[in-house]
Amino acid sequence: MSVNQSAESTTSSLQRSGLSITVGDTKSIVLALQALQGKIRSLEQDRDYHQDQYEVSLQAHERYKLDMERQMEQERAAHRKREADLLELLRKAREERAELEAALNGNKEDLGGFRKELEEMIASEKELALQRESKLNKEVTKLRDDIKEEQTRRAALLVTIDKLKAEREAALSTNEQLRIAMDDLLIRFERLQRQQRQRRAPSSEPARRTMSRGGGPAVPPVTVRGGAGRGRAVNVSAVSCRSTRPRVVGSAQHHNYEDPTCSSMLRDVRVIPDELTPCIYPSFSSSLQQQQQQNDDVEARMVDRHASYRSGRESARYGGGRSPGRRGVSAHSSHQHTSPAVVRTSSRSRSTGAQRAAPSSTGAMGQALPSSALGTTAVNEVESQLQSELEELQHQYEDTVTRGSSEEIPTEVLAAALHRISSLIDHKKEQVKLLREARRELEDAVGGTGVPRSPGNGNGVVGKDKSTRRTMLVNELRSLLAEASS
Repeated sequence: MSVNQSAESTTSSLQRSGLSITVGDTKSIVLALQALQGKIRSLEQDRDYHQDQYEVSLQAHERYKLDMERQMEQERAAHRKREADLLELLRKAREERAELEAALNGNKEDLGGFRKELEEMIASEKELALQRESKLNKEVTKLRDDIKEEQTRRAALLVTIDKLKAEREAALSTNEQLRIAMDDLLIRFERLQRQQRQRRAPSSEPARRTMSRGGGPAVPPVTVRGGAGRGRAVNVSAVSCRSTRPRVVGSAQHHNYEDPTCSSMLRDVRVIPDELTPCIYPSFSSSLQQQQQQNDDVEARMVDRHASYRSGRESARYGGGRSPGRRGVSAHSSHQHTSPAVVRTSSRSRSTGAQRAAPSSTGAMGQALPSSALGTTAVNEVESQLQSELEELQHQYEDTVTRGSSEEIPTEVLAAALHRISSLIDHKKEQVKLLREARRELEDAVGGTGVPRSPGNGNGVVGKDKSTRRTMLVNELRSLLAEASS
């Protein structure tokens, strides 16, 4: 109804305005108006809604504004309180600063004095440190000099050690030759004993009857090969006891500690007691009774050989003297007074001694001494060998002195070398002296008409001297060494 009215009103208004509107146009206009009215109503509703929202927001804003103002007021109060506290702290800090400045101003003089004391202390410590540094530098210089001296001494000791090693090797070689010579001597003695037993078996019993009938030996006591040619009276039972030992062993057995060594053999030969104890070697303990009979046979057979030995020793009593060696300085040497001497011979002197000793050793193998000079041949050969060694050492001493003066050799090295050479020279001179004493004792021993035997033991010789036996053994070993080297 209202629509129709509006349409009619619209039409009438249009007609009044002079516009002619058709029915279709009217309907479209009506529809457009209706749409506009709907939009107006929706806009009004939106306006009302937004108005309500605005009012709500305004109320909330007012409430928030009040809250914020209240919080700001609280914060302002807190800040005012904090500001008052800070002002109080600042005041106290200023007061403390004033006090500290006053204390600092009051202690400036003390600090200046303390600084001066510290500077003086540091200066004194610096001076002491410089003194210690100079002292340490002096000690370092001294230690460097000591190190140089020790290095020089070490070089000298190394040279001495090398020479001592060479001498030790020579001594070991000489000991090995002496051991071989001892074995050869014992083998020769056994061989000679067997030959004598084979040749003189028929005459052993008459000789024993002659000794028992006369109450003593028919002729003076005799010596055996190995000691007879040098005037040494041998205890026959002791030699026979020792001759039953195994003399030659394999080369692989020489290093066994249970085997008899060269030193033990020399000790057994050197120390001959008046009353012998039974031998502990297995070869002897198995044939003790048989060996006692052999001792009697050997003693009887060796009586006949004493006359030929006596003539050779009497004629060669003063046949071996030579001029002594040159002068030298004494030092270390090997043992000479209590054990057989170990001679460090050069290859030239050893070969010379071997060539000299070859004829006499060859002649003494299968027969008795053929001439008067054979009794002291070994002593003369050993003495000549020692004289040649002395001459070589003297030449070596002079060469060392010449080299020390011409070359730049350290003093310690030169002194050590000269000391060693002079000690060897003195050692050789001592050996020559002992050798001459032994020869004099040998000549005195063979110069008498007879050597009495002890009544209790037919084998023992009265008046045996250990030093005489030792020197004789040394001479014997030297001759055997010369024979072995040949």
